[in-house]
Amino acid sequence: MITRSDFSLGRIFGLFVLILAAKGGILVNEKSDVCSFSSDACGTPTASSRIVGGTAAADGAWPWQVSLHRDGKHICGGSLINEQWVLCAAHCVMGYSSSRFTVYLGLYTVDQPSSHTVVGNVRNIIMYPGYSSPTSGKDASLLQLDRRVTYSAFILPICLPNASDVFTSQNSCWVTGWGYVNEGVALPSPGTLQQVQVPIISTAICAGLYSSYKITILSDMTCAGDLKGGKDSCQGDSGGPLVCKRSDGSWVQAGIVSWGVGCAEANKPGVYSRVTSFVTWIEANSNVTSSSGIGLQTFSQDLIANVSYFLDLRAGTGHWEVTLCVLMCLCLTRLFT
Repeated sequence: MITRSDFSLGRIFGLFVLILAAKGGILVNEKSDVCSFSSDACGTPTASSRIVGGTAAADGAWPWQVSLHRDGKHICGGSLINEQWVLCAAHCVMGYSSSRFTVYLGLYTVDQPSSHTVVGNVRNIIMYPGYSSPTSGKDASLLQLDRRVTYSAFILPICLPNASDVFTSQNSCWVTGWGYVNEGVALPSPGTLQQVQVPIISTAICAGLYSSYKITILSDMTCAGDLKGGKDSCQGDSGGPLVCKRSDGSWVQAGIVSWGVGCAEANKPGVYSRVTSFVTWIEANSNVTSSSGIGLQTFSQDLIANVSYFLDLRAGTGHWEVTLCVLMCLCLTRLFT
């Protein structure tokens, strides 16, 4: 077994909000049409791009991916779930004090931090209660950073699922990491972040495949991989995210790289900690909420109608209204932040 360590002024104001929202950084409440600056958008990378059998990812394609270092060396992956918390596997941190770890965010090449890489120290580690080994389940941990990170095109959080969410082979799911590209082979050169698409495999099928090893696939585990082999996470990918694309185009984390028998072998899919099983625990131990509490950019029909209204205005009119709207938004920001 290998661990995978929304009135004229009101209309102009609405348009102003719409324009800013299109640029990012504003979320619009669909019922009240009140603008608010928020950092709660998740799972929406700005890079155009979308391990064993995978390809090099584009820089910034997976902005929640972090590299966990212990004593200066990459040992595991992880995922940023808000400005101060990272979700990881328990087996990556078990037995070590938080002072031994650093978290690299916005990293692309594992041994070459860039100008947009941020390094954070770990203030606190929370292990899932009762964890003993990956095959016994409960393989999840939370790492609290010593300071809040500032989001950028290269550093953004992944969405958490709702506890009731179900992921199937119909979902487009990907796993990422800096782990081995072949079982037992050293980190890939030049060490760029790798990505591979892996289908979710039903628990029943996965349980049957692992029964011969006398390993039980528990309810807090999920399996993913190509049953023909050739696509999988591997050593060094542990703790990293298995993410699936939602119908709105955003990404949500379905799993945490946990363990497997070998890497990318036929009929031996990778086993992941099922994130839906840990959402309640995550919410109870941090200030992170599931995707049910995180709004994507949404616009009411009235706000959309404001666009055509504004376009009917003759050039040179409405400028004072826009200026006033800017001031209003700034005042609201001061009041509520």
